[in-house]
Amino acid sequence: MKNLAVPALAFSLLAACRGEAPPVSPTPSPELESLIQQQAESAAPGSEQVGALYRGIAVDHGEFEDFRVEVESGQCYYFVAAGDPTIEVFHLMVYKEDSKRPVSDDKQKGREAMTRYCPEKTQVAKFRGKVGRGAGHFAIGVFKKPNNEAVATEEKLDLDAIIQADAETAASGSTLVNLYESKGEKTDLYVQLEKGTCYWFIGAAQKQVDDYYIYLWDQQKKRLGETKADGNKAQFGYCATASGMYHLQIKVDDASDAVKLGVFAKRGDGKSPATADLEKAITEEATSTAPGAKLQGTFRTATAKKTDFNIQFDKNKCYWVIAAAQTGTDSFSIALFDQNGNLKDKSAQAEGKGQVATCTNEGGMFKVQLRFDGSQSGEVKVGVFGKPK
Repeated sequence: MKNLAVPALAFSLLAACRGEAPPVSPTPSPELESLIQQQAESAAPGSEQVGALYRGIAVDHGEFEDFRVEVESGQCYYFVAAGDPTIEVFHLMVYKEDSKRPVSDDKQKGREAMTRYCPEKTQVAKFRGKVGRGAGHFAIGVFKKPNNEAVATEEKLDLDAIIQADAETAASGSTLVNLYESKGEKTDLYVQLEKGTCYWFIGAAQKQVDDYYIYLWDQQKKRLGETKADGNKAQFGYCATASGMYHLQIKVDDASDAVKLGVFAKRGDGKSPATADLEKAITEEATSTAPGAKLQGTFRTATAKKTDFNIQFDKNKCYWVIAAAQTGTDSFSIALFDQNGNLKDKSAQAEGKGQVATCTNEGGMFKVQLRFDGSQSGEVKVGVFGKPK
Protein backbone atom coordinates (compact mmCIF):
# COMPACT_ATOMS: atom_id res chain seq x y z
CA MET A 1 0.00 0.00 0.00
CA LYS A 2 1.26 3.56 -0.84
CA ASN A 3 2.14 6.02 1.93
CA LEU A 4 -0.68 8.60 1.90
CA ALA A 5 0.97 11.00 4.42
CA VAL A 6 1.06 14.62 3.21
CA PRO A 7 4.09 16.80 4.22
CA ALA A 8 3.45 19.79 6.50
CA LEU A 9 4.48 22.16 3.68
CA ALA A 10 1.76 20.74 1.45
CA PHE A 11 -0.82 21.36 4.20
CA SER A 12 0.53 24.90 4.53
CA LEU A 13 0.20 25.62 0.81
CA LEU A 14 -3.28 24.12 0.70
CA ALA A 15 -4.39 26.11 3.75
CA ALA A 16 -2.95 29.30 2.26
CA CYS A 17 -4.96 28.80 -0.91
CA ARG A 18 -8.12 28.44 1.19
CA GLY A 19 -7.23 31.49 3.35
CA GLU A 20 -6.84 29.28 6.40
CA ALA A 21 -3.98 28.78 8.86
CA PRO A 22 -2.11 25.50 8.40
CA PRO A 23 -2.66 22.81 11.01
CA VAL A 24 -0.42 22.98 14.08
CA SER A 25 1.54 19.90 14.96
CA PRO A 26 1.00 18.47 18.47
CA THR A 27 4.63 19.07 19.40
CA PRO A 28 7.07 21.85 18.43
CA SER A 29 9.76 21.27 15.84
CA PRO A 30 12.84 19.69 17.44
CA GLU A 31 15.01 22.20 15.55
CA LEU A 32 13.88 25.26 17.53
CA GLU A 33 16.61 25.18 20.17
CA SER A 34 19.44 24.60 17.68
CA LEU A 35 18.15 27.38 15.37
CA ILE A 36 18.11 29.82 18.30
CA GLN A 37 21.59 28.83 19.46
CA GLN A 38 23.00 29.25 15.94
CA GLN A 39 21.53 32.75 15.62
CA ALA A 40 22.82 33.77 19.06
CA GLU A 41 26.35 32.50 18.37
CA SER A 42 26.41 34.40 15.09
CA ALA A 43 24.91 37.70 16.32
CA ALA A 44 26.34 37.78 19.85
CA PRO A 45 29.35 35.48 20.21
CA GLY A 46 30.30 34.95 23.83
CA SER A 47 26.86 35.95 25.11
CA GLU A 48 25.15 34.30 28.09
CA GLN A 49 21.63 32.87 27.91
CA VAL A 50 19.17 34.35 30.41
CA GLY A 51 17.02 31.57 31.82
CA ALA A 52 15.30 28.90 29.72
CA LEU A 53 13.62 29.33 26.34
CA TYR A 54 10.29 31.14 26.33
CA ARG A 55 7.73 29.10 24.38
CA GLY A 56 4.48 30.00 22.66
CA ILE A 57 1.99 28.77 20.08
CA ALA A 58 -0.19 30.46 17.45
CA VAL A 59 -3.02 28.42 15.94
CA ASP A 60 -3.84 31.23 13.51
CA HIS A 61 -2.02 34.16 11.93
CA GLY A 62 -2.04 37.40 13.95
CA GLU A 63 -1.85 35.60 17.29
CA PHE A 64 0.89 36.51 19.74
CA GLU A 65 2.20 35.85 23.21
CA ASP A 66 3.88 38.25 25.63
CA PHE A 67 6.75 37.46 27.99
CA ARG A 68 8.74 39.48 30.53
CA VAL A 69 12.36 39.47 31.63
CA GLU A 70 14.46 41.67 33.91
CA VAL A 71 17.16 43.54 32.02
CA GLU A 72 20.10 45.43 33.54
CA SER A 73 21.82 48.66 32.55
CA GLY A 74 25.31 48.12 31.17
CA GLN A 75 24.20 44.99 29.28
CA CYS A 76 22.92 44.40 25.74
CA TYR A 77 20.17 41.81 25.30
CA TYR A 78 19.63 39.73 22.17
CA PHE A 79 16.14 38.29 21.65
CA VAL A 80 16.32 35.34 19.26
CA ALA A 81 13.23 33.58 17.90
CA ALA A 82 12.58 30.44 15.84
CA GLY A 83 9.33 28.68 14.90
CA ASP A 84 7.87 25.65 13.22
CA PRO A 85 8.24 25.34 9.42
CA THR A 86 4.53 26.22 9.12
CA ILE A 87 5.26 29.80 10.27
CA GLU A 88 5.79 32.02 7.21
CA VAL A 89 6.16 35.48 8.81
CA PHE A 90 7.37 36.12 12.34
CA HIS A 91 7.40 39.47 14.18
CA LEU A 92 9.52 39.90 17.32
CA MET A 93 9.06 43.07 19.43
CA VAL A 94 10.71 44.39 22.62
CA TYR A 95 9.15 47.05 24.86
CA LYS A 96 10.88 48.93 27.67
CA GLU A 97 9.06 49.50 30.96
CA ASP A 98 5.76 51.42 30.57
CA SER A 99 6.28 51.84 26.80
CA LYS A 100 3.43 51.39 24.33
CA ARG A 101 5.70 51.25 21.28
CA PRO A 102 8.51 48.75 20.78
CA VAL A 103 12.02 50.07 21.31
CA SER A 104 13.37 47.31 19.10
CA ASP A 105 11.73 44.87 16.69
CA ASP A 106 12.35 42.55 13.76
CA LYS A 107 9.81 41.28 11.24
CA GLN A 108 10.99 38.52 8.93
CA LYS A 109 9.60 36.41 6.12
CA GLY A 110 10.29 33.00 7.51
CA ARG A 111 10.32 31.41 10.92
CA GLU A 112 13.34 33.16 12.48
CA ALA A 113 13.85 36.67 13.89
CA MET A 114 16.36 38.49 16.11
CA THR A 115 16.54 41.95 17.73
CA ARG A 116 18.76 43.73 20.26
CA TYR A 117 18.03 46.08 23.17
CA CYS A 118 20.59 47.85 25.42
CA PRO A 119 18.62 49.34 28.36
CA GLU A 120 19.66 52.62 29.93
CA LYS A 121 18.41 51.47 33.33
CA THR A 122 17.60 48.21 35.09
CA GLN A 123 13.92 47.35 34.55
CA VAL A 124 11.45 44.64 33.52
CA ALA A 125 11.15 44.53 29.73
CA LYS A 126 8.29 42.97 27.80
CA PHE A 127 8.87 41.07 24.57
CA ARG A 128 6.28 39.73 22.14
CA GLY A 129 6.34 36.91 19.63
CA LYS A 130 3.73 37.32 16.90
CA VAL A 131 2.97 35.07 13.94
CA GLY A 132 2.15 37.32 10.99
CA ARG A 133 1.40 34.52 8.53
CA GLY A 134 1.01 30.81 9.10
CA ALA A 135 0.72 29.08 12.48
CA GLY A 136 2.73 26.88 14.78
CA HIS A 137 4.92 26.59 17.84
CA PHE A 138 7.72 29.07 18.47
CA ALA A 139 10.41 29.73 21.05
CA ILE A 140 12.41 32.82 22.05
CA GLY A 141 15.80 32.82 23.72
CA VAL A 142 17.20 35.84 25.58
CA PHE A 143 20.97 36.31 25.60
CA LYS A 144 23.09 39.06 27.19
CA LYS A 145 26.61 40.43 26.98
CA PRO A 146 28.26 43.59 28.36
CA ASN A 147 27.54 46.83 26.54
CA ASN A 148 31.17 47.76 25.83
CA GLU A 149 30.17 50.90 23.92
CA ALA A 150 28.38 52.29 26.99
CA VAL A 151 31.32 51.49 29.25
CA ALA A 152 33.72 53.30 26.90
CA THR A 153 31.46 56.34 26.80
CA GLU A 154 31.12 56.47 30.58
CA GLU A 155 34.89 56.39 31.06
CA LYS A 156 35.48 59.48 28.87
CA LEU A 157 35.95 62.63 30.91
CA ASP A 158 34.59 66.00 29.81
CA LEU A 159 37.91 67.84 29.83
CA ASP A 160 36.42 71.24 28.97
CA ALA A 161 34.07 71.05 31.96
CA ILE A 162 36.86 69.93 34.31
CA ILE A 163 39.12 72.80 33.23
CA GLN A 164 36.31 75.36 33.59
CA ALA A 165 35.40 74.08 37.06
CA ASP A 166 39.03 74.21 38.21
CA ALA A 167 39.37 77.74 36.82
CA GLU A 168 36.33 78.93 38.77
CA THR A 169 38.04 77.71 41.95
CA ALA A 170 41.67 78.62 41.27
CA ALA A 171 41.22 81.71 39.08
CA SER A 172 37.90 83.25 40.05
CA GLY A 173 36.95 86.18 37.83
CA SER A 174 39.41 85.28 35.08
CA THR A 175 38.57 84.82 31.41
CA LEU A 176 39.43 81.93 29.11
CA VAL A 177 41.94 83.29 26.58
CA ASN A 178 42.82 80.07 24.75
CA LEU A 179 41.99 76.39 24.96
CA TYR A 180 44.61 74.08 23.48
CA GLU A 181 44.33 70.40 22.58
CA SER A 182 47.37 68.13 22.46
CA LYS A 183 47.61 64.58 21.11
CA GLY A 184 51.24 63.79 21.87
CA GLU A 185 53.42 63.14 24.90
CA LYS A 186 55.07 66.57 24.45
CA THR A 187 53.50 69.70 22.96
CA ASP A 188 55.17 73.10 22.55
CA LEU A 189 52.93 76.17 22.43
CA TYR A 190 53.64 79.88 22.08
CA VAL A 191 51.29 82.33 23.78
CA GLN A 192 51.09 86.11 23.86
CA LEU A 193 51.12 87.41 27.44
CA GLU A 194 50.51 91.04 28.45
CA LYS A 195 52.35 92.98 31.14
CA GLY A 196 50.30 93.52 34.29
CA THR A 197 48.07 90.52 33.64
CA CYS A 198 48.03 87.30 35.67
CA TYR A 199 47.61 83.99 33.87
CA TRP A 200 46.56 80.53 34.96
CA PHE A 201 47.45 77.47 32.86
CA ILE A 202 44.95 74.75 33.78
CA GLY A 203 45.17 71.30 32.22
CA ALA A 204 43.15 68.06 32.22
CA ALA A 205 43.56 64.67 30.57
CA GLN A 206 41.82 61.30 30.52
CA LYS A 207 42.15 58.92 33.49
CA GLN A 208 45.00 56.88 32.00
CA VAL A 209 47.36 59.87 32.39
CA ASP A 210 49.40 59.64 35.63
CA ASP A 211 51.86 62.51 35.04
CA TYR A 212 50.90 65.95 33.71
CA TYR A 213 53.73 68.55 33.53
CA ILE A 214 53.53 72.23 32.54
CA TYR A 215 56.61 74.43 31.81
CA LEU A 216 56.86 78.16 30.95
CA TRP A 217 59.81 80.13 29.44
CA ASP A 218 60.10 83.83 28.66
CA GLN A 219 61.39 85.49 25.45
CA GLN A 220 65.00 85.04 26.61
CA LYS A 221 64.44 81.28 27.07
CA LYS A 222 64.59 81.61 30.85
CA ARG A 223 62.42 79.06 32.61
CA LEU A 224 59.91 80.97 34.71
CA GLY A 225 58.40 78.01 36.46
CA GLU A 226 56.90 74.57 36.19
CA THR A 227 54.45 72.17 37.77
CA LYS A 228 54.73 68.38 37.84
CA ALA A 229 51.45 66.81 38.86
CA ASP A 230 51.06 63.14 39.72
CA GLY A 231 47.68 62.70 38.08
CA ASN A 232 45.57 63.73 35.11
CA LYS A 233 45.16 67.40 36.14
CA ALA A 234 47.70 70.22 36.56
CA GLN A 235 47.80 73.99 37.21
CA PHE A 236 50.45 76.68 36.94
CA GLY A 237 50.15 80.45 37.50
CA TYR A 238 52.25 83.43 36.38
CA CYS A 239 51.84 87.22 36.40
CA ALA A 240 53.59 88.73 33.37
CA THR A 241 56.14 91.51 34.02
CA ALA A 242 56.69 92.12 30.30
CA SER A 243 54.55 91.75 27.20
CA GLY A 244 55.63 89.26 24.56
CA MET A 245 55.48 85.72 23.19
CA TYR A 246 56.11 83.08 25.85
CA HIS A 247 57.02 79.42 25.38
CA LEU A 248 54.59 76.98 27.02
CA GLN A 249 55.15 73.21 27.11
CA ILE A 250 52.89 70.28 28.05
CA LYS A 251 54.22 66.80 28.88
CA VAL A 252 52.16 63.71 29.73
CA ASP A 253 53.04 60.04 30.16
CA ASP A 254 50.22 58.71 27.94
CA ALA A 255 49.38 60.06 24.48
CA SER A 256 46.60 57.62 23.58
CA ASP A 257 43.93 60.31 23.91
CA ALA A 258 43.55 64.08 23.70
CA VAL A 259 44.97 66.30 26.43
CA LYS A 260 43.69 69.85 26.98
CA LEU A 261 45.09 73.03 28.50
CA GLY A 262 43.17 76.23 29.17
CA VAL A 263 44.83 79.63 29.52
CA PHE A 264 42.91 82.01 31.80
CA ALA A 265 43.73 85.68 32.42
CA LYS A 266 42.84 88.54 34.77
CA ARG A 267 44.31 92.04 34.88
CA GLY A 268 45.72 93.62 38.01
CA ASP A 269 42.62 95.84 38.28
CA GLY A 270 40.43 92.74 38.59
CA LYS A 271 39.07 92.78 35.03
CA SER A 272 40.02 90.37 32.29
CA PRO A 273 42.30 91.78 29.53
CA ALA A 274 39.45 92.18 27.08
CA THR A 275 36.64 93.26 29.39
CA ALA A 276 37.40 96.99 29.55
CA ASP A 277 37.95 97.25 25.79
CA LEU A 278 34.77 95.30 24.98
CA GLU A 279 32.61 97.39 27.31
CA LYS A 280 34.06 100.56 25.78
CA ALA A 281 33.35 99.30 22.24
CA ILE A 282 29.74 98.44 23.14
CA THR A 283 29.18 101.85 24.75
CA GLU A 284 30.58 103.65 21.68
CA GLU A 285 28.32 101.59 19.40
CA ALA A 286 25.28 102.45 21.53
CA THR A 287 26.13 106.16 21.43
CA SER A 288 26.30 105.97 17.64
CA THR A 289 23.20 103.87 16.90
CA ALA A 290 21.00 104.72 19.89
CA PRO A 291 21.87 108.23 21.12
CA GLY A 292 20.32 108.91 24.49
CA ALA A 293 19.80 105.25 25.38
CA LYS A 294 20.96 104.18 28.84
CA LEU A 295 22.64 100.93 29.85
CA GLN A 296 20.06 98.67 31.52
CA GLY A 297 21.70 97.04 34.53
CA THR A 298 25.24 95.74 33.97
CA PHE A 299 27.11 94.17 31.08
CA ARG A 300 26.56 90.45 30.66
CA THR A 301 29.01 87.74 29.55
CA ALA A 302 28.28 84.91 27.11
CA THR A 303 30.01 81.73 28.27
CA ALA A 304 28.73 78.86 26.12
CA LYS A 305 27.98 77.87 22.51
CA LYS A 306 24.36 78.92 23.14
CA THR A 307 23.78 81.51 25.85
CA ASP A 308 20.34 82.86 26.86
CA PHE A 309 19.61 86.00 28.87
CA ASN A 310 16.14 86.82 30.25
CA ILE A 311 15.63 90.59 30.51
CA GLN A 312 12.63 92.59 31.74
CA PHE A 313 11.54 95.12 29.09
CA ASP A 314 9.16 97.95 30.05
CA LYS A 315 6.25 99.07 27.89
CA ASN A 316 6.56 101.97 25.45
CA LYS A 317 10.34 101.85 25.28
CA CYS A 318 12.91 101.01 22.61
CA TYR A 319 15.79 98.65 23.35
CA TRP A 320 19.10 97.84 21.68
CA VAL A 321 21.09 94.70 22.50
CA ILE A 322 24.73 95.08 21.46
CA ALA A 323 27.44 92.41 21.74
CA ALA A 324 31.21 92.61 21.20
CA ALA A 325 33.74 89.76 21.22
CA GLN A 326 37.46 89.26 21.55
CA THR A 327 39.49 88.92 18.37
CA GLY A 328 39.57 85.27 17.30
CA THR A 329 36.27 84.35 18.93
CA ASP A 330 33.98 82.25 16.72
CA SER A 331 31.38 84.16 14.74
CA PHE A 332 27.98 84.49 16.41
CA SER A 333 24.43 85.71 15.87
CA ILE A 334 21.94 87.36 18.25
CA ALA A 335 18.20 86.68 18.37
CA LEU A 336 15.60 88.59 20.38
CA PHE A 337 12.28 87.00 21.47
CA ASP A 338 9.33 88.66 23.20
CA GLN A 339 7.46 87.37 26.26
CA ASN A 340 5.37 85.07 24.04
CA GLY A 341 8.35 83.51 22.31
CA ASN A 342 7.92 85.47 19.07
CA LEU A 343 11.12 86.40 17.21
CA LYS A 344 11.44 90.20 17.16
CA ASP A 345 14.86 90.63 15.56
CA LYS A 346 17.90 88.60 14.57
CA SER A 347 21.40 89.59 13.48
CA ALA A 348 23.44 87.91 10.76
CA GLN A 349 26.24 85.51 11.75
CA ALA A 350 29.36 87.66 12.11
CA GLU A 351 32.64 87.98 13.97
CA GLY A 352 33.46 90.74 16.42
CA LYS A 353 30.06 92.32 17.08
CA GLY A 354 26.32 92.05 16.58
CA GLN A 355 23.17 94.00 17.38
CA VAL A 356 19.37 93.59 17.59
CA ALA A 357 16.67 96.10 18.52
CA THR A 358 12.94 96.39 19.19
CA CYS A 359 10.33 98.81 20.57
CA THR A 360 7.65 97.60 22.99
CA ASN A 361 3.97 98.33 23.44
CA GLU A 362 3.62 96.01 26.42
CA GLY A 363 6.18 95.12 29.05
CA GLY A 364 7.37 91.59 29.78
CA MET A 365 10.28 89.20 30.09
CA PHE A 366 12.18 89.14 26.78
CA LYS A 367 14.89 86.65 25.86
CA VAL A 368 18.23 87.39 24.19
CA GLN A 369 19.99 84.39 22.68
CA LEU A 370 23.58 84.22 21.38
CA ARG A 371 24.62 81.31 19.17
CA PHE A 372 28.20 80.62 18.10
CA ASP A 373 29.41 78.80 14.97
CA GLY A 374 31.79 76.66 17.00
CA SER A 375 32.56 76.27 20.68
CA GLN A 376 32.81 79.59 22.50
CA SER A 377 36.55 80.34 22.65
CA GLY A 378 36.84 83.91 23.95
CA GLU A 379 35.11 86.55 25.99
CA VAL A 380 31.88 88.04 24.62
CA LYS A 381 30.19 90.97 26.38
CA VAL A 382 26.56 92.02 25.94
CA GLY A 383 25.01 95.39 26.80
CA VAL A 384 21.29 96.23 26.78
CA PHE A 385 20.40 99.89 26.22
CA GLY A 386 16.95 101.47 26.46
CA LYS A 387 15.08 104.76 26.16
CA PRO A 388 11.43 105.90 25.85
CA LYS A 389 9.79 105.80 22.42
